[in-house]
Amino acid sequence: MTATATLIEKTEEAKSHDLTHKHVCAYLKGFIVGKAKRRGMKWNGDEERTPEFKQGWEDSKYKGPDMLTFAHIIYNWLRHDRHHLGTEERDEEFVKNFRMNPCNGSNKLLSTLAEFGLDVDEVLR
Repeated sequence: MTATATLIEKTEEAKSHDLTHKHVCAYLKGFIVGKAKRRGMKWNGDEERTPEFKQGWEDSKYKGPDMLTFAHIIYNWLRHDRHHLGTEERDEEFVKNFRMNPCNGSNKLLSTLAEFGLDVDEVLR
């Protein structure tokens, strides 16, 4: 492979990664905001911002607080590169317990993130 072909391949891979990251974050943000709005948070934004945001908004219906916390942890890791529950250890313990005892809809959430191209196992390791 030539240097140019390698550069083009790496550039395409980076663009794909950026797009995956953008779509996953939009989905998780929609999930978080949709759930919070239903719980009484004041928010005057557009729930149909992007298809991913709208899908997250819709998917958050009828999900419990553990799903919201799980989505928020993943979102904070991906978008802000920081923990959500106070410490990295608390986040990791929550995720470990959540994966061992999944609540209703957790597989769908993880499947959706995987469909967007996120390596779920890598993120949750």
